[in-house]
This record gives sequence, structure tokens and C-alpha cells, in this order.
Amino acid sequence: MQKPNLREVALGAVCGVLVLTAATATAAQKGHGMEPVFNRHDANGDGVLSRAELDDYLSRRRLPERLQDVWAFDQVDADGDGGVSLDEWTGALGEEMSRRKRGR
Repeated sequence: MQKPNLREVALGAVCGVLVLTAATATAAQKGHGMEPVFNRHDANGDGVLSRAELDDYLSRRRLPERLQDVWAFDQVDADGDGGVSLDEWTGALGEEMSRRKRGR
């Protein structure tokens, strides 16, 4: 039996992570498959996240400090209506993924 080539194993792992990251970012930007996650945090089921619901979501995520400004309520609530819609939430998720890819 041939020993696995460490370089090939590492390259395969890196490629897998990149594909998963790209797929997640694309899904986040389009909202595909993200509605159930959003709905789990919409405690009262009104279709928008309140400031308290968004804070609860973020407290569970434990984001690195460098990404926390992406999720500032006033930043995510793009239309200023006092609630975060699915589109606004997925937009913030897409921005987070873009920053993660850029390493910022």
C-alpha cells in the first residue's frame, strides 16, 4: 500500500475548504438555503430580526473582533426600518464571507 503524499493531502484539504467557502458565500449572497437559519433566530416569527434577536444570533457565533462591525445593527438594517430582513441578513453574511476570504 502506497503512503499518502502529504502535499497532495494538504492541497486536497485546501481545495475543499475553498470550494465550501465559495459555495457558502454564493448561497449567502443569494439567500439560498439560508432562510431556515434566519428563521431559527427570528424568535417571534415576524420575518425580521429585531436588535435583540440579532444580538442573540451574534452571541452564539462568537465572531472575531475584526468582523464585528459587519454585523452592527444599524449597518445590517440597510433600509433603517428597525428590523433586519432575510435579504439584509444574507447581505451581511456575504460581506462577512468576503472579508474572511480577503483575510480582513
